Amino acid sequence: MHWRIRVQDVMYLDDLDQVKALAVPIRLEILRIMDGRPMTTTQIRRVMKQSQGRLYYHVTEMERVGLLQVSETRRKGNLFEKYCLPAARHFRINPLLFRSGDAGRQVFVDTVSSHFESKPCSTSEDTWTTGPSMRNSSTSRSPA
Repeated sequence: MHWRIRVQDVMYLDDLDQVKALAVPIRLEILRIMDGRPMTTTQIRRVMKQSQGRLYYHVTEMERVGLLQVSETRRKGNLFEKYCLPAARHFRINPLLFRSGDAGRQVFVDTVSSHFESKPCSTSEDTWTTGPSMRNSSTSRSPA
């Protein structure tokens, strides 16, 4: 079965569930790999080297909240393959969404923090460190 799907240039995310879904790094990677093309989870798996079940879960979640759309279903033996397509070329978060109380603020924090390494930061008078890719070693200070 083949559908004609119109892909938006920009999709403004007005729903917290959409923002939460997009805040997961593997889902951003899936969208990057798809690059505006319809793909099946099997095709994505070949590129990402992830388990079929894990990818299926993430693709299904993005489809559920409207970030992906089914563009085509093809029969392959006894199974049906779903070709999914990103709903837009670019996704933007509506900043007014985060004015929706504690839930909005928490989604904002989760979204931002998902793009940084999970190693906790430590600060002291002489050092500042974060994840392994960004390190500043102790520096000597001369008295004023």
